[in-house]
Amino acid sequence: RLGITRVLVPGPAGVLSAYGLLAADETHDAVRTVRFRLLDDDAVEVAVDALADLTDRVLADVSDPDAATVEWRVDCRYVGQRFELTVPVGEPMGPSDGDTLGFDPQAVAERFAAAHERAYGYTLDADVEAVTLRAAATIENDPPTVLGAASGDDDPERGTRAVPFSRGEAVETTVLDRDALTVGTRGSGPAVLAGGESTTVVPPDWSWRVRADGTVVLLQAGDRS
Repeated sequence: RLGITRVLVPGPAGVLSAYGLLAADETHDAVRTVRFRLLDDDAVEVAVDALADLTDRVLADVSDPDAATVEWRVDCRYVGQRFELTVPVGEPMGPSDGDTLGFDPQAVAERFAAAHERAYGYTLDADVEAVTLRAAATIENDPPTVLGAASGDDDPERGTRAVPFSRGEAVETTVLDRDALTVGTRGSGPAVLAGGESTTVVPPDWSWRVRADGTVVLLQAGDRS
């Protein structure tokens, strides 16, 4: 019904969210609501004090503060607007940069004007105010290695079973051990690819093949991709 003719089934499909958790960078965020105009006399003092406190909070949360990179952002808007745009405060502070926290109101105003131009196609000759300050500490992660397709000589066939498809009729279907399928292996449906983490059902009129990374590609008849 959706017109999908090509489906990718990753190797860790059954635990994909868990893999994503292992592969994701470690990030901690902290925000503070403020309200000041960028050209106020005390804007720099207010911003630096708040950002310093937010920085302490995110660095206290990360597993290794010495390995973290800290980024600061500010939500700005023209005075009188009801929506904001988030722009960088400055360059990120890396693990070996030391204390480089600063707040340049003019630079922030210019970044906001550029962001407003990109988003809405115009800028205003009006004061800009800050409404939210943000700090984020990130430690880059080394993604875990995903094992590719099998390379052995094990016979992947595991017999047959009767499988009902869309019309309700049971069709005698070949069952294959997905974990034993080698790179480049191809086949046609109906088939059941039974793996340790998930099971893939290949309907009649579909074909399948195994990529080098272990992903199974399902193609409906007529799709030549």
